[in-house]
Amino acid sequence: MYTIKIIFIPKRFLFLRNSFIKERLYFFMKILFALLIIGLLIFAGCTQGPIETDPVAVDSNVDANFVIFVLPDTQNYSEHHPDIFLSQTNWIKENFDDYNAVLVIHEGDMVNHWNNEKEWQNASVAMQVLIDGNVPFLLIPGNHDHNNYFGSAEFYSKYFPISVFENMNWYKGNIGDNTSNYGEIRIGGRDFVFLGIDVCPDEDEIAWANNIFSQNENKHLILVTHGYLNEKAERIAGVCKNTQYIWDDLIKNHKNLNLTLSGHMHGQNYRIDPNDYNKDVIQMLADYQTMENGGNGYLRILTFVPSQDKIVVDTYSPYLDKQLDWNGSKFVLDYDFDLN
Repeated sequence: MYTIKIIFIPKRFLFLRNSFIKERLYFFMKILFALLIIGLLIFAGCTQGPIETDPVAVDSNVDANFVIFVLPDTQNYSEHHPDIFLSQTNWIKENFDDYNAVLVIHEGDMVNHWNNEKEWQNASVAMQVLIDGNVPFLLIPGNHDHNNYFGSAEFYSKYFPISVFENMNWYKGNIGDNTSNYGEIRIGGRDFVFLGIDVCPDEDEIAWANNIFSQNENKHLILVTHGYLNEKAERIAGVCKNTQYIWDDLIKNHKNLNLTLSGHMHGQNYRIDPNDYNKDVIQMLADYQTMENGGNGYLRILTFVPSQDKIVVDTYSPYLDKQLDWNGSKFVLDYDFDLN
């Protein structure tokens, strides 16, 4: 048996003429609506399938241009001009999305003196800008980041530990306490593997890189190492002396390894050679440390143009807000975006 109670509400409450009551009711209605939306979002999150994160996808448009920023040797900035280093990373962070950029690559020689804490602190502050901005970057040591060029890299590992990169979802693995490392990004439906190998790599590092590339032969492969070409585009690189072995033992053996980047030698140049599969390999040098202020903040902007099978190379300084007008600072290269 149910009992029905009839409640009579005074007319003045029915019409809510009291503005105080109106405001409170409106406030509580907003809260209830917000809770309803949150509940729906939580429910949707609970019922959604797993998100694909392997590899990281940044753009589904196969014809969209995308950019890689390249930081050549920053050793003099870390020692004498930390403001220039900061101008580079701040500009990259602020323009990363506008350029449809996918990655920043540092070519090594973060500092001038491998064990100078102040230089490493300056480098860390500059690169922290990218970390705070969730900007993915690949980093390898140069000879100045090692004790006596080839020894310990403990300060590199101290200021840029593996934990920094493990938080980047594009990052895949390393050897040598991250002195060689790699990652993968899907760009416009194409998979790109970016691998950085330590300066003057030894047999074990070459074998590791060969293994990673062999496991990813059906993808676009890009190699970064600190020393490879000199200013005449010869395979001679100072402390590494003859670097022909990097070509013979690694680069030419992989069909879809068609781009390499390096610094170390003072200047800029490039060469193109066919690999064992008769596909062109672009090998590029950029290092501006002998310029005024240790390089005047010049960096490389590589714009990939899938619709035309091109890479447009620009050299720009955020510090000066100026394009470098030297011969060989701006050029266009052929790059095959269709793997075959």
